[in-house]
Amino acid sequence: YRADNTVFLQETLLLFRQLLAYHDPKLAMHLQNIGFHPDLYAIPWFLTLFTHILPLDKCIPIWDALLVGRDALPQFVALSTMRQMRKLLLPLDFNQCIVLFSHLPEIDIEECLSDAMMNRTPGSIAISKFDDSMSDVSNSVASDRWWECRPPLEELRREVAPRISLHDMLSETQRAEGAVVIDVRSKEDFQTVHFPESVHFNTQKLEDSAVSKLERARGRPIVVVGDRSDDAFVFGSKLVAMGFYFVSVLHGGIDVLLADCGHLLVRKNQPNTATK
Repeated sequence: YRADNTVFLQETLLLFRQLLAYHDPKLAMHLQNIGFHPDLYAIPWFLTLFTHILPLDKCIPIWDALLVGRDALPQFVALSTMRQMRKLLLPLDFNQCIVLFSHLPEIDIEECLSDAMMNRTPGSIAISKFDDSMSDVSNSVASDRWWECRPPLEELRREVAPRISLHDMLSETQRAEGAVVIDVRSKEDFQTVHFPESVHFNTQKLEDSAVSKLERARGRPIVVVGDRSDDAFVFGSKLVAMGFYFVSVLHGGIDVLLADCGHLLVRKNQPNTATK
């Protein structure tokens, strides 16, 4: 960690909250609805690398894995810990959660370290968005590539669904039973240019036919594409609240698509000849 951990710790908690929403939206929304936020229980987990809640012999395997594993390993350990307590947590109110977290049940460390959630999570979802690791371009980057600027932490705090990079979105759409891409821009903008096989949704009114399309997408990754407004993040939050797993928002939206893979896009009066 760093000399001043304040901002870094805040984003660590934010990343943990978004990973929980990505992998277990029902549990994430329950905890949010009762006001049981990660800063009430998870700060000691990350500051002490779990010595606050685990005996030393169980912490050592975590520390060993951290030396050779992903930077987000502590968040995944915390995520697995929450998932192991899922059945206990879902019926509880705020005060009951406080009591439970004062005396945590036995946690299976091997399950934490071998949890497949790490392998099912696109890399860009599990990295710091506020830190320089997302890009080596400084905040002075030209405004036409605004997505390469580090987003303000206050902006990230409002987002329930995590951001995903263009590279990871393309990878997710190319898998068998790949990601469903939902475009929430205006109908006119969507008809002018959009990602192949993406589906347009009206963010103001979800009609029955649209809900049916969403239901068919359950269990598959969902990537929401928008513009520079908050519409994509608002819609992503709605999907998480509806219990959809693996929801993310394309970082840079339609602008990064136009800039970096414009040749793939479907344009008005142009046949869809793009191939994945």
